[in-house]
Amino acid sequence: MKINNFVNIKIMFIFLCVGLTLATTKCGGTTSKPTYDTKTLNITYYYQSTANTCQSACIRMYLDYRYTKKGFIWDPNQAKRVPDESTVYNKIPQPRTMENICWTLNYFLWMGGYNYSYTSLYTYSSENALLRHQKLCVDKDEPVLVLFGKSSPIKNYHNVIMYGYSIKKGSSEISDIDKIYYHDPWEGSGQEVKKTRWDLYTSLKDDKDYNRYSISKSGI
Repeated sequence: MKINNFVNIKIMFIFLCVGLTLATTKCGGTTSKPTYDTKTLNITYYYQSTANTCQSACIRMYLDYRYTKKGFIWDPNQAKRVPDESTVYNKIPQPRTMENICWTLNYFLWMGGYNYSYTSLYTYSSENALLRHQKLCVDKDEPVLVLFGKSSPIKNYHNVIMYGYSIKKGSSEISDIDKIYYHDPWEGSGQEVKKTRWDLYTSLKDDKDYNRYSISKSGI
């Protein structure tokens, strides 16, 4: 009798343990959530002073990062780290489009002491490769000027600076990216957004715009 009672108690204990394990798993107690690695660059933030100078503000952020990293100033006579927003804006050739930002960046990089071998910036617009190239730029310690479409937070075309991302720990796959970090010259610094939302902001299909660009030194 004692043996049977002991067996019954043992069986009940086993069932109890299994039940608790299943309940804990169902409630998420022992299900481990994925952890993420984060890659970010230390980018000085600049607001845009007017409604149409987001490009200029992003160029200033890019230049400040490059000058700070190399110890250059853009104009030795004025001893400024970056040119004024109005100076940048007036230097962007007409029409003020992403295609002309490379020329403007090259000009100020040259004024800041970089030689011509450096001031060859890359422009790319392939939708399928967009985030892959953006990630590669950040991995090479280069911020990226990104053009949002009309699905952007301000519901219009808009320029931002991407400076980082978080990705599932140990992975390098674009599909495992969780968040994108960017400075928005209109909305504020240190913005973050899920990859799906970022894909929407940069999608060529969103508004049938086939002139969507990202710009950086590295990436291809």
